[in-house]
Amino acid sequence: MELIFQLCIEGNGPRKISRILAEKKIPSPATLEFQRTGHTKRYHPDTPFYWPSATIACMLKQDTYLGQTTNFKTFKPSYKSKRMIKNPPEKQVTFENTHPAVIDRDTWDMAQKELSQRHRPTRTGEMALFSGLVYCADCGSKMYHRRSAGWTYEQECYTCPATQNRIKCTAHYIRVVVLEQLVLQNLQRVMAYVKDDEDEFVRRVMQNKLSAQMAEQEQAKRQLEKQLRRIAELDSIIQRLYEDHVTGKLTEERFTKLSRGYEQEQADLKSSVESLRELVSTMETEEVNIQSFLKIVRKYTEPTELTPLLLHEFVEKIVVHAPDRSNGRRVQQIDVHYNFIGEIDLSPEYIKTNT
Repeated sequence: MELIFQLCIEGNGPRKISRILAEKKIPSPATLEFQRTGHTKRYHPDTPFYWPSATIACMLKQDTYLGQTTNFKTFKPSYKSKRMIKNPPEKQVTFENTHPAVIDRDTWDMAQKELSQRHRPTRTGEMALFSGLVYCADCGSKMYHRRSAGWTYEQECYTCPATQNRIKCTAHYIRVVVLEQLVLQNLQRVMAYVKDDEDEFVRRVMQNKLSAQMAEQEQAKRQLEKQLRRIAELDSIIQRLYEDHVTGKLTEERFTKLSRGYEQEQADLKSSVESLRELVSTMETEEVNIQSFLKIVRKYTEPTELTPLLLHEFVEKIVVHAPDRSNGRRVQQIDVHYNFIGEIDLSPEYIKTNT
């Protein structure tokens, strides 16, 4: 089970995991059931190591492996009906510590994050190392991995698709080998920082996170105040419209048209206000889970190669900026956002003199 979750964290999908398990000759659940009980209902002697991808996908979503039990996942609309309807998460009830856990919470969370992202293998069947992790700094779009049959690995790159989708953005790119080098350097510096002075690292992470949260919170509060003022203005406008209608200054048709538009705007603003209030409240209670990040750091010595497992355990996303050629050289910045702690301002810059 741990192997399946580890392969998922490395960026492998259920089908790829199924092939890997078959190559390792790991007996399938049906084979194990036959070996233990002798039941042959699901056992196929010709394929004892075949794991259906649907089974693997289901296993990766089972929170039972966390040592908890979730009830009321489904319900029937009527006792006469045999149709099962899935309950929303808020109506489900989870009982923790009902049995020993097989997978820890951090591993589970990373696996769920990988499952939520859409990964597509290349035409050669390989999964790109940074698949689903690279984003454009200008438009926020997910950058796509590009390769061609005649290209070498040094020519493969990630490009922003926004220009093809008619979104105003610069058509910048970054080569895979360069991105791999930058991320590895950044990760090495962060891990060295932690091991040299863990207390200072924790202080800096908290300071960076607090500054970012305060900036986002202030922006949300300003937007909230602006919308509240507009709601108050609309109340006054609607009241004056009603008075003009009563005194005969506005016709019934004109009054209905204007009041409907203002009331719709007010309803939209009230909905937005509730969302902003919830966002501000969430920011005020959000905490940085530094200990989970430190736990991952302690698992590794100084890495010399960026493996899929290492990348997905540490990195949440990578933001690529457009290159700057103002000084005659190609300078490109990347921002590495780590799991649990966000961005640490240690990203190096890649400089290429001949572009």
